Amino acid sequence: MQRARKERFKDEVPITDGYTNQTLERDGQSHIEHVISAKELHDDDWLRLYLDVDERKDLANSDNNKTWTNASLNKSKQDQDLIKWMETPSTNDETKTNAQYYKVDKEQAKELYSQARRERNKRLYNKVGKEVMVQCERFAEQKEETIH
Repeated sequence: MQRARKERFKDEVPITDGYTNQTLERDGQSHIEHVISAKELHDDDWLRLYLDVDERKDLANSDNNKTWTNASLNKSKQDQDLIKWMETPSTNDETKTNAQYYKVDKEQAKELYSQARRERNKRLYNKVGKEVMVQCERFAEQKEETIH
């Protein structure tokens, strides 16, 4: 992530916060954020069953699971579910939710979350589908053996 961040700082294209649409400075306050946290993906029982460690790391760092945001928001969210975090009262101002306090565009954030979930599901279901096919082939072979 650090290398990707440094590379992105070299180009001239503005860096836009994926949650707030604000333009970010090219400094230590601009973070690349996991939409679905690496911890959340690591703790996902279905992913642990079907994807190995490297596949889960690749999923966590896929373009569909990353966005730019400011350091303060990233530190507040940490490894929490994005949707739940947005609705939780802010520790900085308990009269506001995190989404209100950080001026999150909720529709855009939900779209990023949906995109990340689709990527998770695509990778998981691809693996599950392959396993089902292997098991079906084994079943068919066993059935064929009992017929002959």
